[in-house]
Amino acid sequence: MGEKNKKGQPNFMIVDKDTHRQDIVNMFTALTSREDIGVILICQNIANEIKDVILEYNKIIPAIMEIPSKELPYDTQKDSVLQKAARQLYGVDQAENKL
Repeated sequence: MGEKNKKGQPNFMIVDKDTHRQDIVNMFTALTSREDIGVILICQNIANEIKDVILEYNKIIPAIMEIPSKELPYDTQKDSVLQKAARQLYGVDQAENKL
């Protein structure tokens, strides 16, 4: 379960069908700039909505981890963080074969 820091900022966001993309981007940006956050868990289907923002993110901490949602199975081909790591580890040509 999430909590709020001393400044009253939550370390979580509940996203539903009515949540605007910009609200997700704003929360992602806020969480990635906080020093008290080490890992960000984001459902894969939500990560796909802000894929461009996640791909631009290049810090190690907080680490971004895409997880399956209750409604959709996990798909390694849609995990932008895993794809980026595979490209860095195996090279652009071999990354897709390794997953």
